[in-house]
Amino acid sequence: DFMVLARHALKRAMWKQEGILYVGTVHDSIVWDVKPELVDLVVETTYKTWDALPELFERYFGIAMDLPPKVEVSVGLNWKDQEKRVWPIS
Repeated sequence: DFMVLARHALKRAMWKQEGILYVGTVHDSIVWDVKPELVDLVVETTYKTWDALPELFERYFGIAMDLPPKVEVSVGLNWKDQEKRVWPIS
């Protein structure tokens, strides 16, 4: 349920933005195809959305989330060449 909620929240946050295409979910990874100039926006949106997930979880399911949500964001031209990205970007 958590990943479904996270995916839905992220897709809602980015669905009108041209240059960002939701590719799919692989296990516990959400995959996007993003224009290079929009990568920072996607990274920022992902971290901010993850921070808001406990509130969304409680609103949708009526119970408090008792685990802190953690997320790692990586960026690369393909699965092999990924590098982790943290927010805020320094």
